[in-house]
Amino acid sequence: MRKILLRGNTVKGIGVKEDSVKAAFWYAKSAENGDPFGQYNLGRVLLKGDGVEQDEQQAFSWWEKSALQGIVLAESRLGFCYVKGVGVEPDLSQAVYWWSKASEGGSAIAKRNLELLCQQNAKLCVPPPAVP
Repeated sequence: MRKILLRGNTVKGIGVKEDSVKAAFWYAKSAENGDPFGQYNLGRVLLKGDGVEQDEQQAFSWWEKSALQGIVLAESRLGFCYVKGVGVEPDLSQAVYWWSKASEGGSAIAKRNLELLCQQNAKLCVPPPAVP
């Protein structure tokens, strides 16, 4: 737990000198060891180029790994990526899928984004007909 707190503190400069390069290093270590929060945070710094070279495809890849482990923030980010084409080809049906998952997980932002997307593209959000 201490290492996780120190990683976050390194990014924010809480009790230690702010160091985005060091924070990105620790996020990468954590992500490579399968930690879903490390994967999510590594995606964040990769998207912004904060302490690492900016890489949208790698950001998407790490968010996908995190989302597959049930991290709602990553699920919501994937929805955004699929709408905007960040690190992946745009795919509105995938955006609906990931924002639906994030909404079910309690993300108010994903729920609102899903509502807006469905208002603009009603056919995407029609549930399939029931099988008799």
